[in-house]
Amino acid sequence: MRVAGRAMVHIAHAAMVVLGCITLLACAPTAQPPASNESPSAAVSSGPAAFTRAMQPRLQAAVGAGGQVRIRDVLTLDLQRANSGPMAANLDRIWNYCQRVPAGCDAAVDEFTRGMAAHFATAGAGIEPSIATLRLVVRPADYVQQVRSAGLEPLAQPLAGDLMLVLVNDLPRSVQVMNATRIAQLGLSEAQAFAAARRNTSAALAPLAQVATPLPLPPNGIATLGGDPFYESSRLADAPSWAPIARGARGQLIAIAPDVGTIIYLDSAQPGGVEALRELAARIGRQSQRPLPPAILAWTPRGWQPFTPPAPLPPDARRT
Repeated sequence: MRVAGRAMVHIAHAAMVVLGCITLLACAPTAQPPASNESPSAAVSSGPAAFTRAMQPRLQAAVGAGGQVRIRDVLTLDLQRANSGPMAANLDRIWNYCQRVPAGCDAAVDEFTRGMAAHFATAGAGIEPSIATLRLVVRPADYVQQVRSAGLEPLAQPLAGDLMLVLVNDLPRSVQVMNATRIAQLGLSEAQAFAAARRNTSAALAPLAQVATPLPLPPNGIATLGGDPFYESSRLADAPSWAPIARGARGQLIAIAPDVGTIIYLDSAQPGGVEALRELAARIGRQSQRPLPPAILAWTPRGWQPFTPPAPLPPDARRT
């Protein structure tokens, strides 16, 4: 299949990785294993415990003398700073990426540690949200559940299928999950906050009409959007903007966001298109640090819905 549109590198925003794995915790000190001099990429073959030991000195160097990094559990590190509680850094996502893409592990670890250092440096620094910095990000439903389990109470709304829209505060080097208390401080209801975030997110992205390939596509074509590696999938939050593209489809406009920085789409009536879309989404997801569930979504005037392929015609109908 040919891919219409701009090619891109599917590297996720390190600060967004940080957002998904930091919570405020009170952790009892535990005995620490010997320090590891092995690189994280080399430690992958030895298992998650070895990878955790290899990540500890990398994060210690990143946070500097102002903090302490300790191993709490396999794939979990505690970052302690003077005059504040510890922050738990979950390494599951970066560990999974290094397993899938060994050649990209070192670069991904560097990006992850830089993001952790930025978050660690600014946590508790009094950075306050504003209406203008509200944004929407697309995340899996299990991500939202994990954040809720950590007691952070994010504000989230269903997008379609297993995908959720999460309300965040956009910062220069990171994003913060918003909750009801923060929204109330801005004088907004939840509905008003989501409306403002939807407007802000759309305004921060290039207009869809300027960057999207219209339907119908050339034979065997798949259109891709990848201009913003942090928020491209958030275009799905503005369903009405997709109406002009959907009008060009003989069947339905169907799309997948295989990671946070990519949307791929085509006409469901395109021969072989559904399977080709799935295959491309799987390839992108395998190479991504921030994959999303590869669910096929169908555009409707009421918004995006899980795509249901039409039932095949019975044999008698095919002969007529």
